[in-house]
Amino acid sequence: MSRLNIQDFEGMKSLPTTLDVEAFTEIDAMKRKALGRERPKRGRKNQVPRDVELLKRQAKKKWLESHLWHAKRMRMEDMWGYRLAVQPTEKAFRPSHRASVHGSILHDASYHSLIELVGEEPVLEYMLLACCDPQGPHPSSARFKGGVRMCEAIIYKLGEYPCGLIGPVSLVWRPIPGAAPRPESSAKGKSRRRGIKERGANVAEVSNRTIWIFCHPLLLDELLRTFKLVASKALEALKVQPEHADMQYTCEVADMTGSVNIFEIMGAKSSQVIHGALTPALINPEFRQFWSQLANVQTSGSTPSSMVIAFTVHDPRLNFPPKNTKPRIDKEPLPSMSQVWTCMPSATLADGDIWKAASRVQVQRFTKKDLDQRRAQTAIPGTALIPTESDDTVPVMLIQRSLGCSSSCAEPSLHGWTLLVPRGWSMPFLSSLMYTGTRIGGLRERQHQSFEAGIPHFPRDFPACDAYFAFAQERAKTDKARWDCKPPAKRSNWEKLGVRSPWAPDWDVVLGTAPGEDASFVTTQRGSKARSTKIEPWLLRGPGVRKVVDNMVGMFNPAAGIWHHVNQLRLKRGMEGMPSDGNTVDALFRGALVRINLNLVGRGAPEDMAILSDVLEEEILQFRKAELETNTGSILDKEGDEDENNHQLKMTKVLGYVTSGNYSLSRGEAYALGAMSVAAFLDLKNHASRHCLPKPLIKVRNRDGRVARYAYVDIVED
Repeated sequence: MSRLNIQDFEGMKSLPTTLDVEAFTEIDAMKRKALGRERPKRGRKNQVPRDVELLKRQAKKKWLESHLWHAKRMRMEDMWGYRLAVQPTEKAFRPSHRASVHGSILHDASYHSLIELVGEEPVLEYMLLACCDPQGPHPSSARFKGGVRMCEAIIYKLGEYPCGLIGPVSLVWRPIPGAAPRPESSAKGKSRRRGIKERGANVAEVSNRTIWIFCHPLLLDELLRTFKLVASKALEALKVQPEHADMQYTCEVADMTGSVNIFEIMGAKSSQVIHGALTPALINPEFRQFWSQLANVQTSGSTPSSMVIAFTVHDPRLNFPPKNTKPRIDKEPLPSMSQVWTCMPSATLADGDIWKAASRVQVQRFTKKDLDQRRAQTAIPGTALIPTESDDTVPVMLIQRSLGCSSSCAEPSLHGWTLLVPRGWSMPFLSSLMYTGTRIGGLRERQHQSFEAGIPHFPRDFPACDAYFAFAQERAKTDKARWDCKPPAKRSNWEKLGVRSPWAPDWDVVLGTAPGEDASFVTTQRGSKARSTKIEPWLLRGPGVRKVVDNMVGMFNPAAGIWHHVNQLRLKRGMEGMPSDGNTVDALFRGALVRINLNLVGRGAPEDMAILSDVLEEEILQFRKAELETNTGSILDKEGDEDENNHQLKMTKVLGYVTSGNYSLSRGEAYALGAMSVAAFLDLKNHASRHCLPKPLIKVRNRDGRVARYAYVDIVED
């Protein structure tokens, strides 16, 4: 085959010699000039329609409405039954973080599942009491039941607390139409129910309530089974109660996944982005006050937390391209934080047409082509179209969203909004929001926001639940496939590194329940025959977990202390207390895991699945000596001899694993979230108090690393 002339490749990029002839025939200019068009592959009658072709590609996974837009700009992967955007194709890790802190960044979270509970108020209250976490404010309290705030809750299987963790959910009560705002410090539940009964004919209308529950797609099937089981238990339990014996209660559990699109907009400018991209259609005096203050708020963290606002907006394509709203800057000094925001949550603001199914299923009356033709007829190009009665109005919901602690805490916090729009309206809203200069992030950016705020991210930071084990198994397959593709000289030797489980965290080793350790047999104090007791891992969490662990440090029998704490919470929710025999108490204590955060003393950055091991007594003495000699808060890394260091790492005990680790851009240093056994954390606390350390000290080593580094650990409260 002869080489082609250079003139034949004029205007074409250089290609390998094996592809010269094929490329030349494809770009033959003479054939195209003779035909006047490209030769069709098949006749018009035999061509497959575009929509049919796209539907065939969704046979094994679902696409979001914004899939085509993301597929051109993001790296896509199949997960949780969807084809989702993981990260941008451009280098956007640091710019995305800066946007979440100083600007705004948007993430399409429409893959989240939605469950709707419809029933009488006593039934829904009983259901939430039976399966929600007994710690902290309850979802059926007056703070959330009015429908003015979103509640973040943890769901457990019926009657299995503290085991049986399912996962976190976000739920919103639908406000009672026409109801006056109820103060958060209202009366007890009995008086409220008695007041409803006195209304007579309007009992069914007033007491019938609706709850929307947003959850991760991994939890949908388990939550549907749990809510259906809890609903039947609630109906049976209310029948035998005298105050509800003469009432006919019903409950409906429906899967509404895909009925709404969810956009998460985070950053200091998120309020101005929403104010500039959306145009309200119906404005009442209370909403006018909210909308005017939204344009001037410096950050959504100044607004009430989890505030819910439901309203109706015009078709965003009428006002395209939108203009960014800038906060007003006066020459006078800025008022105090309490005077900046005066619009408080109310049922009037939270109730809107998005709750109605008929309003959510409306079809777009005009296509983009129709609106472009109207825009072309305007006298001044680029002028926004004036809405008419025939134009679409879209019901939306706006929810304040915060990641992290309050502004008074040392941990960084991120604030923004969650925007809900009906099905079929994803791209019109995405185009308007994106045109304001908002960056678009994928799953990586969303997970990094939780990491920077120091809060656990589901499912990677929720060990001891089924969704976490499914996530760990999928990650293990991916990591092992990548490891198998590398030659032996270019991949880690796990045997020499002393890593027993390189693909997934081995929590059996952490809890001492690995095969061969006989950890499931517990001998009673009186020397009776040992019985087999199953040690099930569970997560000790909640807003007061640090206080609970601190109280157990000084106890002679910490297992009895954790058993007493769990039993108090179970009795608080009407569940039976756990047996007090020694085997049950010891199994509960040995199976407890607690979340921790790590701050390295020196350099280095722990990665996911880094191994946490204990620090020997002589190592603590060397650490204190080096710390006093340098007179600083750091110590050099333990690098030393490779073989000796590896041997020492094999002999130390594995206490836990890092679930999320990286270099924190907001802190300017390495940071990590992990989990370890409660028994091991209590031992570390005792060692720290004996050696006058500010916090418990631990060693952390990446699974493919040879260097163990010191780090201080602390408990994470969520």
